Amino acid sequence: APPVRTLAVVGAPSTVGELQVYQFAGPGHPGGPLLVSQGVITPANTLRLLGVYGGDRLLVVDPEGVVYTQVVVPPPSTEMTLTLIQPGWSPSLLLTPTASQQVTVSLAGVSGLTGLSVSLYERGSASPPQSLPLSTNGGISQTVFNAPLPDFAGFLYLHADGGRETVVPFALSAGAPSVHDTAHSPR
Repeated sequence: APPVRTLAVVGAPSTVGELQVYQFAGPGHPGGPLLVSQGVITPANTLRLLGVYGGDRLLVVDPEGVVYTQVVVPPPSTEMTLTLIQPGWSPSLLLTPTASQQVTVSLAGVSGLTGLSVSLYERGSASPPQSLPLSTNGGISQTVFNAPLPDFAGFLYLHADGGRETVVPFALSAGAPSVHDTAHSPR
């Protein structure tokens, strides 16, 4: 049976009511999706995590897409308390349909960052993420991806040198993109 853990967070600013928890499968993960939304946690409550193995990595993100904490899960603990750290990076992101299954991703607030990359994870898939090439023009970085189906859900993982990263969930319905996780709507 997959492990069950309980997560609590401390140190959330009073202005943050909900935080989204994302799980990246680590080297000891037995299979299944490589990136999972574990759900929403509020600073006053705990969140039950199902299928989080030792070596998996958790990202705690606020509703604006700002990452507060990242942690590698220790084995075999069942209870975890994360102390949130002050965030420092919140890129602006825009998803624009350009064809029935083609989407342009535009990023602002990322100029001057080294090592900027965007990866596409299919929701619920154990397939490796697709690395998306970026081009920059006038301070805006862009990439384009083609969804395999008109109705498609996934995550965009943004990473830059210096530990800057965030996750953006999205869904396409008949080719029109929307951000669809409850606690995560990036600027």
